[in-house]
Amino acid sequence: MLGRAALLGVLAVWVTQCAPCPDTHRVPVKLFNDAAVSKAVLNSAAGDAAWILKSACVEVVWIPCLPVSRSNMSPCAAPFGALELHMLPGPLTTDFHGDTMGIAMPHLDVGDRAAVFVSRVRATAARYPELVGVGDVMGCVIAHEIGHLLLHSNSHSGEGIMRADFRQSDLIKGVQRQLVFTPAERETIQSNLLDRGTVPNVSSRRHQFDP
Repeated sequence: MLGRAALLGVLAVWVTQCAPCPDTHRVPVKLFNDAAVSKAVLNSAAGDAAWILKSACVEVVWIPCLPVSRSNMSPCAAPFGALELHMLPGPLTTDFHGDTMGIAMPHLDVGDRAAVFVSRVRATAARYPELVGVGDVMGCVIAHEIGHLLLHSNSHSGEGIMRADFRQSDLIKGVQRQLVFTPAERETIQSNLLDRGTVPNVSSRRHQFDP
């Protein structure tokens, strides 16, 4: 049983994480479905990721973008400074750890880009078929990689959504919507967004993603 001091500490963290946001910042994210993830799974994952990011006082504006190809060479229209997220079939190189499900590249070429490795996400979900679905895991990975971009860092935390790897207990928390940003991460993200000049107190728009 938790001692009184430990219990009060847990409650203090919970209250801080659930405290009202002084400002909510709208963050546009260009989403490229390069892996042709189904509309149902992608909508579910995007919704879960958006909920997790609310714990950092961030409202995501998803901007569906067509993958770049010979038949589509036009850039995706988006507000200046929009983040860029790609749903890739898998890692493009072989030097990623076997449990790595995504990558984030803050400020790469004066841009912020991230990717989710769909094959790795499916493999993780397949290990716990009675606990999580592909969309559940994908939503956590999307929020994690966007978190790196908002934190301006590739560092990881010992708890919450920014852990280096998701254990079975973390995935269960994700399904229960208990896997969120820590109070310190929320403070850093808010400070970064204020410096960046995003627009506070503007509601996000919902998008449906085509298959």
